[in-house]
Amino acid sequence: MALAIPALVVIAVVCAWLISLAFLGVQLQSLAATYTRVLARGDQISQLMQEQLPASTKVEISKSGDFVMVSLTSHRRFPIPHLNKSVDVHGDALARLETLP
Repeated sequence: MALAIPALVVIAVVCAWLISLAFLGVQLQSLAATYTRVLARGDQISQLMQEQLPASTKVEISKSGDFVMVSLTSHRRFPIPHLNKSVDVHGDALARLETLP
C-alpha cells in the first residue's frame, strides 16, 4: 500500500497532463483556423485574438501563391520535474486567399 498510493498519484498526474495536452491541441487547431480565415480575407490579427493564445505559443505565418498557412506551436514540459521531458503541441491551418471581384 505504501508504494501503490504514490504510484497512483503519479499516474493520475500524467493522465491529467495528457488530457490537458489534448485540450491544448484542440485549442491551437481552432485558433490556427481562425487566424487563417482572417488572413485569407486580407484582415489583420487583432490584439484580442493574440491574447487568446496560450502562453509561450509560437506563431508562424507563411504565404505561398494563393494560400496562407498558420502554424501554432506550444511547448509543454512534463509535470514531474526530474524526468526532463517535454512535448510540442501543434495546430496548423491552410486557406486560399480570397480575391475581391
